[in-house]
Amino acid sequence: MRKTRIWIILGCCLFFATTIVFAQEKNPVAAGGTSPLVNASLSGSIEVVRDLIEKGDDINGCDEQGNFPLYAAVVGDHADIVELLIKKGANVNQSKAGDVLPIMERNTTALHVASVIGNQAVVELLVNAGADVNAFADLNEEHEKRIKNILDNPQRLRILKPETVAILQAYLREIGVTPLMLASKSGHANIAAFLLDRGADINFQKPGSNTALIAAAIAGKQDVIELLVSRKADMNRVGENGGTALALALLSEQYDSARILMADGADFQLNDNGTDKWSKPFSWGAYQYLVAQKLIAEGNSAEAKEKLTDALASLKAAREELNKLVETISNTVEKLDKNADKLVILADKAGKDADKIDKDGDKDAKRAERWATVDSILSVVFDVAAPALGYSASSAAQSLRESATLERSMAVKGPKMASSLLRDVAGIDRNVAGIGRNVSAGISNATQNLLRKVAACDSLIQSIHKVLNDASGIEKTP
Repeated sequence: MRKTRIWIILGCCLFFATTIVFAQEKNPVAAGGTSPLVNASLSGSIEVVRDLIEKGDDINGCDEQGNFPLYAAVVGDHADIVELLIKKGANVNQSKAGDVLPIMERNTTALHVASVIGNQAVVELLVNAGADVNAFADLNEEHEKRIKNILDNPQRLRILKPETVAILQAYLREIGVTPLMLASKSGHANIAAFLLDRGADINFQKPGSNTALIAAAIAGKQDVIELLVSRKADMNRVGENGGTALALALLSEQYDSARILMADGADFQLNDNGTDKWSKPFSWGAYQYLVAQKLIAEGNSAEAKEKLTDALASLKAAREELNKLVETISNTVEKLDKNADKLVILADKAGKDADKIDKDGDKDAKRAERWATVDSILSVVFDVAAPALGYSASSAAQSLRESATLERSMAVKGPKMASSLLRDVAGIDRNVAGIGRNVSAGISNATQNLLRKVAACDSLIQSIHKVLNDASGIEKTP
């Protein structure tokens, strides 16, 4: 019973720190979790699909991943099966359940998928059959509320790792994604135009999320940007981090997209980001550089020089913040790896001590030594787990120490209890070490992205120095 409670405590803590999943029953799930009709629709076996429908298979039934036949047919890009399913009565507005993975597919409809894939024939089939062009793939309200409560709670933010916060923020940014947004982000101008013609809301947006124009700007989809601007999309709506399409395009190094927006009079706006202090100075520096290019082309070199000087200062500030962040992350990775090594050593020691206890039996002379071993190992686990994985692991270690205190008071029951506890500790050490190494690998990948942004800063800085040292003109692209 004690072992079970310990594992439950650790599992709950680590689970809470890394993911949040809430069930939402929406669609009938096929017996056994699989659906032959879904499989046939995905693979393109139209005769099999026809036979299964004739035999009475549920045309809207889901498999355990939340896929349903129409969704699968669109994913497989089988327009003929899409047409057949629609004729047989498939629900064109059916959506995936709110508890499936990956999270970005939650509550998406077949039209969402078709808008990403870009098959206009499939899009037209769905829309002509009544698919909602303004359907939005939304996390269920309870899920959204709980994530926001976490992000709005300073005490919780202090105990969560930055990468966990970033994941939660990413979930919220994807709330309210429409087919138009997905078509825009994917660069399918023809699909975007068709959806607009059929009534898609060009400026649809949930608070804190992006519009179709912002999505296209971040992705650098110039054809879509030109289309949306020509259809009078609001260029100055703010999305993630309080950024306009122009500011977020620059932050994503989509300079040509930014030029299109600047030519049409788009404004620059971007909030200060407490976790990414480099983002606003980087985006602002890039903006000032493009403004200077325009001024030089117009013959206003004096004002252009002022803009270039401002750009240079901003980009250097961004590079300094990026370098600080890279150094901090590198130190964290090194610390995680070292602590993981320590935990493995502790696990080996705990296992050996457990073997020793079993061998010694119930000798009174060994009892004090036995509990001293338990205490010392749990103390080190607590000290190592806290900096390695933060609140969740240290809380689990603290719970183990409390368990050890209780077990000590029950020492009269024999040494096997101590031996069992030590083996539990050894197993937990190895699990926490494994999690630490996984976190370390993920952070290392994030470091590579930051280093690429440092390179982008350096490229812009070099371009600006070249312009300042060359009175004859300016480069066309950063």
